[in-house]
Amino acid sequence: MRPDCDKFDQCLIRSPCAHGGTCVSQANNFTCYCTRGWRGKTCEDEDTCAHKVCLNNGTCKMTSHNEFKCKCPDGYVGEFCEFSNPCTSIPCQNGAACRIRSNATFQCDCSPGYSGETCDSLDPCGLKPCKNGKCIAVTEKDFKCQCKSGYTGPLCDVFNFCSLYNPCHNNGICIPTQKNSYKCKCPTKYKGDQCQLWDPCISATCPSNKSSGCVRLSDIAYRCKCKAGYTGDLCELDASGCQFSPCKNNGTCHLAFDTPAGYKCRCAGVYSGTHCDEWDPCTINSCYNGGTCSKLSGGSYTCSCPKGYVGKMCEIELACHKDICLNGGQCLVIYKQPVCVCLENFTGLYCQEEITCHNTTCYNGGFCKNNGVCQCLPDFTGEHCETVNPCLSNPCLNGGTCRGTTDGGFNCTCMLSFEGKKFHLVFNGGKEISFWKCLLRSIFSP
Repeated sequence: MRPDCDKFDQCLIRSPCAHGGTCVSQANNFTCYCTRGWRGKTCEDEDTCAHKVCLNNGTCKMTSHNEFKCKCPDGYVGEFCEFSNPCTSIPCQNGAACRIRSNATFQCDCSPGYSGETCDSLDPCGLKPCKNGKCIAVTEKDFKCQCKSGYTGPLCDVFNFCSLYNPCHNNGICIPTQKNSYKCKCPTKYKGDQCQLWDPCISATCPSNKSSGCVRLSDIAYRCKCKAGYTGDLCELDASGCQFSPCKNNGTCHLAFDTPAGYKCRCAGVYSGTHCDEWDPCTINSCYNGGTCSKLSGGSYTCSCPKGYVGKMCEIELACHKDICLNGGQCLVIYKQPVCVCLENFTGLYCQEEITCHNTTCYNGGFCKNNGVCQCLPDFTGEHCETVNPCLSNPCLNGGTCRGTTDGGFNCTCMLSFEGKKFHLVFNGGKEISFWKCLLRSIFSP
């Protein structure tokens, strides 16, 4: 056996390389060297690029599925680089983009405002001025808009309410406005935003010599605007009575042909009288509890009170059922007046004050007041009237004023040119009191 007989040569058994390819055996494998125009592991695929299908120095590259693609040099286009590039000469103007068509021609994508094959013409529709419609160029600088249904205006920017329906009543004509709204042109005798109001003033009979126009009150009513001196719906009445404003103090004049003056005044606030020139105090001063207010001279008033009430404004009720007496007091009606009978140690109109003198003793004829303080007779003083009044004998000389002290003595308040001299007096038992007397200053002057 030959030394290499253990190797399997696939090229000897069969010829795996097609289309005249040369088979070269390798370790348990083989390689096919294909003839011109073929490729693949067994030379089974046609090599289109081998036929130099790309022209003008184009580079051929095979892709999947046995297809090829030519990469063209600058200046050439087409599947086989067979056409010159029409965009190389920059035919598109005014910033337009150049695109190559499939037939090797060019197309310019124009910038806004330009048109034409090479974008060399101004296009008034380029900026799309028509908001809701189609732009039609009339000249290089002019255009017109063909609006969609429901829109109007030079730029189709006004919504036409009138195109949807006619909001104007009574045969009114709908006119669109620039504010996306409408207005109605109304026929004779009608008015209002939608011609919905009938104007009675159209057929009014206001006399021109007495009135200056017509005022609409409702769909069927009107009133004439009267000139000075006239009144009434048709200015048929003489208003001379109110012409000179006879009502004072903001009073309102009303014609009253059943009165001698031909008018009446309706007064305001606190005023009354034929011409509202009298002040009525009863307007602001009401009598309580059903009392009747009567005006008096000088701007005053009086209240006539019903039974059981008294007071300037009948504000006091003559009755005991409201428990007006305090601290256990009993209410009695005496001479039509409620009177409180108080318990011991209480006093006052309503028994509201407590008498505290039951714990206070007053001497020498003094008596206790309701506040528990002793009221002394002139000859005595002290908290309980226990001290003889030292000023009773007028001890201060020369017109001096005497004032008692707490220790039973006194002080003198001297007149001009006098001054006090202090003295001491000792009683049996050792009690000492001091006092002053008013003497001339010269006596004590050095």
